[in-house]
Amino acid sequence: MNELTKIESWPVTKKDQDNYAETVINQVLGGEVDALKMDMMLKSMEEVTKRIRTHEGVKACVIDEAEKYGKTFDLHGATVTVSKRTVKDFSGVDSVLDELYQQAESLKASIKAREATVESGSDPATGETFSPPKTSTTTFLTYKFK
Repeated sequence: MNELTKIESWPVTKKDQDNYAETVINQVLGGEVDALKMDMMLKSMEEVTKRIRTHEGVKACVIDEAEKYGKTFDLHGATVTVSKRTVKDFSGVDSVLDELYQQAESLKASIKAREATVESGSDPATGETFSPPKTSTTTFLTYKFK
């Protein structure tokens, strides 16, 4: 069996995506579905999707297929655009820029160290004391699939 048939019924157009999402949201809020199971299934789908879409061979096949249609085209309810992005690596090209990158990394480390000092409540070197940092708490779930 073609594994794609399991997901071909998913909404493709923006309107269908919005309708589907709204239906699921209403079912969760209305208690018609197990919210935790729904969230776990969505997380699982994200993991599967990420694994498939980031596979280098799959990405190459998708690009090859898309390039057959031209730069921009409509297909299966979506407008697809093939584009290229150039990433520039400036490291090792200019000594001044390399020094600035190094300073930025050093500054990040200094900020982390200072945050730890402030979080401890006082600076032992100067005796300065600090108010506790503002905090906020967010509850989230972590799934570990077996």
